[in-house]
Parts: sequence; structure tokens; C-alpha cells
Amino acid sequence: MSDPTVIVQIINLDRSADRMAQMASALDQQNVSYVRLPGVDGKSGPPEVIANYDAQRSKRLFGRPLLAGEVGCYQSHLNAAQAFLDSSADLGLVLEDDVTVPQDFGDMITHLRRLAAGLGQPQWHVMHLGKAVTKIHLPAVAPDWPATLPTPLRAFYLPVTTHALLWSRPGAERFLRDCGEVVMPVDNALKSHSCRTAAGIGFDAPLIQPGRM
Repeated sequence: MSDPTVIVQIINLDRSADRMAQMASALDQQNVSYVRLPGVDGKSGPPEVIANYDAQRSKRLFGRPLLAGEVGCYQSHLNAAQAFLDSSADLGLVLEDDVTVPQDFGDMITHLRRLAAGLGQPQWHVMHLGKAVTKIHLPAVAPDWPATLPTPLRAFYLPVTTHALLWSRPGAERFLRDCGEVVMPVDNALKSHSCRTAAGIGFDAPLIQPGRM
């Protein structure tokens, strides 16, 4: 499946070639086009060098300094959002390289694209595909959404994981503008950001599971 309106990015560290090989095999089998995004390796240098990171501010806001891997992960997601905006795509699907690619993934992407169009981009910023929404939420209007897939919800507290995210262009722009400084792990930052924007979409069950690599 090649859909120019959706860019699928796989965040992958250079030292994790085996993970990329497994992801590539799974996506190729389903004819899903993708782009590998080199992940920012926390082992490549001090956190202050690899990202816009202030350890003292992290202590004040998050209670502790971040691990180098957390800083690298955050910067990787910032890079993915920017790469999406630099493309011509309308939607940016970002996967970490340890997810389990679901069956009929191409069809799922088509359904997500239709859902995004039905919601209207000014009304949502990011869809969290990787974990069930359990806190405050409202129904999302999704008349063409298949009943066999998890139910979409307007989520005010996105789950604390980032292995599968779908961005709208306004959402990626807003996240880069408001959350470009690394002061907490990216999943916590996204959860806090979604509370402020009230523009998150989640599901009552995960669409994409983390892997077991």
C-alpha cells in the first residue's frame, strides 16, 4: 500500500539493525510503504548535546534528571514530527521499531485516514494507537469506522506510551512549538500536552501492540 497522504516513519537506532530488519519484513509483506528515521541514540553523547535538554529544569518539573535514553527518545519523536512536516503528506504515522505490525495494516491505515478526514484536522492533533484510553474521554463521531476495530474516543488524558502515534499537520506543528524543550520523557510530555489542547484521539483498546523483541 502506497498512500501519498500518509507517511509511515519507523524510529530505529543505527545499532538496532535486527529490529529494523524485522519491521521491514513485516511491512513489506503487507506492501506498506515506510521511511526509516534514524533514532537519536542516548549513548552518542551527553544529553545536553543530543537535545535541547536542561537537567536542572527537569529536576524542578519532573523531579529528577532524565536518562540519556529518554532524552534520545524524545528528540527522535521531535525529529519524526519535523520530518513529517517537511514531507507533502497530510498525516504522519510514527512507529517505534519494536511494535507488532497488525494484520491488514494497510487497511487499518486507510480507515485511520478516513477517520482523520471525518474528524476534521482543526479538531484533533494526535491519535494514540498503542494503548487503551482509560481516563476522561468522550465519544468521537466516526460513522464509517469499522465495528471490528477498537472504538475511537476523544481523549483528554493520552496513555503514557509513544510506540504508535498518528499526527495531523496542525498537531505536529503545535507539539514542536510547545514541547520542543526536553524536560520530561516524551510520553509524559505528550500526556500533559493533550490535557492542555484537548485535541487527542484514543481508542478503547490498542490498535498497535508493543513487540516482544
